[in-house]
Amino acid sequence: NGIFWVASGEGLLRYSPPLWKTPRAVQRLNSPVPCLAEDADSRLWFVSGGALHSLENGRDQEHFSRTFRQILQSARMLLPLKNGDLLLDSGDQLFQFQPENDAFNSLPVATNARQHVLGVFRDGTVAIETTDVTQQKCRFDKYDGSAFQPFSSAPPECAYNAFLETQNGDLWLGGDRGVICYHDKKWQTISNDFAPGSIVTFAETASGKVWCATPDTIWE
Repeated sequence: NGIFWVASGEGLLRYSPPLWKTPRAVQRLNSPVPCLAEDADSRLWFVSGGALHSLENGRDQEHFSRTFRQILQSARMLLPLKNGDLLLDSGDQLFQFQPENDAFNSLPVATNARQHVLGVFRDGTVAIETTDVTQQKCRFDKYDGSAFQPFSSAPPECAYNAFLETQNGDLWLGGDRGVICYHDKKWQTISNDFAPGSIVTFAETASGKVWCATPDTIWE
């Protein structure tokens, strides 16, 4: 497996290949990679250099469309969908990629509205926030790759960027205004004093503890 030993006047030495290394198929790439995802077939998908790439069995394939080059350059999140497609978040609009025919399609959105991904539910559907820029109203939906389904209870405010569904079914949302939690069929505000700065992500441990992170702090 590439490991060898050397007996020398300096003593016994052991060499092993580096744990972290760039796969041979993508060593030519030198552009930033803002997002990546694995699909149900264990293919690795990532965005780089204004193109969508798939990495499978040591082979890199570039999926490129000039129409979507600028969109891919602004990609912030890439997620696998339950139907095998991929969902791309460009910051203010969502696009669906169908690997079978290399087709990009934008998700339907009203005029003056912006969409962004919050996270993934435990059943594999995606949590999406759609904001009406003119009226400052928002809608929260679940998206399974073919249809939207509204949240069972809409959160009291907008502008969230982090989402978590815990093992017990609670929903957590975080953003510039702090953290809120959907528990016992109602939204509860968690003290906003404990986490100055925008909440950027959540995680749950096996024991059920919830962690959240701001740009410079991690809270339990």
